Amino acid sequence: MHSNPPPANPSFAQKSSHSHGFSLVEVALALGIVAFAFVSLFGLLPAGLSTFRNAIDTSNEARIVQSFVSKVIATDFENLDKKVDYSTTNEIVYFDEEGSQVDTSVKPISSKQLDRIYAAKLFVEPPVVPTTSSSFQYSRNVVIVFANLSSPAAKEFDNFTANLNQLRTHLTNVSGRTNLKIRPVLISKMDGK
Repeated sequence: MHSNPPPANPSFAQKSSHSHGFSLVEVALALGIVAFAFVSLFGLLPAGLSTFRNAIDTSNEARIVQSFVSKVIATDFENLDKKVDYSTTNEIVYFDEEGSQVDTSVKPISSKQLDRIYAAKLFVEPPVVPTTSSSFQYSRNVVIVFANLSSPAAKEFDNFTANLNQLRTHLTNVSGRTNLKIRPVLISKMDGK
């Protein structure tokens, strides 16, 4: 017995030839969806980079403060005004992208000038002495002012050339809003001498 082949269906043959790929409309829709997603992601990129830069600055801020605290602790307590205070030394300390000291304005290293990312100044407040004897001082306020040199804070940083009173006046004029990083640190001597 011979079986007859199924009758040829032209519509069936046409469907099978189109089931192997995507139509132009489907490809266009897929590209539109992907393009919309990428545009949304590119819109988030500046915010992500800003957050990343702030995180790096915050991490380096801790290293810079620690560097200055170590320098102050290593300095004789009675000579803080003469040896580390910016008002006396006019020394700006520069740091690299990892918060490590590169050089200073007093002793610049020409090969390291391109590595300068942060600049910092250290101010020592005059002691508040409860008695008439100026030798009775057990603690001092040290204020570290620093800025990222590639940020708007660099211009503000350059304007502070005198002392903490100038900084206080500036902060009063700008209602306390500044791009500078300002960190006060209380340094105390423990020997009481």
